[in-house]
Amino acid sequence: MDRDELKKRLHKFEELGYAGNLKFRIARLDEDDSGFGNGTYIVRIFAPWSVGKSFDEIMDPLLELLWQTTDPETRGAISSLRVSPHEADTEVFAKSEGLHS
Repeated sequence: MDRDELKKRLHKFEELGYAGNLKFRIARLDEDDSGFGNGTYIVRIFAPWSVGKSFDEIMDPLLELLWQTTDPETRGAISSLRVSPHEADTEVFAKSEGLHS
């Protein structure tokens, strides 16, 4: 799946998250060159509300929404979600690896 297709498929995830309590946006999609998966992407999420939250408090609602709004093919194109409270995304605050299934 290419970046543009993944971006389209994640639109509902981002839209419902922002309309709800999560208030996040997808900052960018980076190709994962770590060797984890061929043609997978790192989804970088800007979430100001993540400051002071535990890993579970950040990832549980994001992953639940991701599963509700995407199909297995879309999730298979994502190697990880990386969440940062900072727009510049210079430091990863929480990350979830291996979303295949």
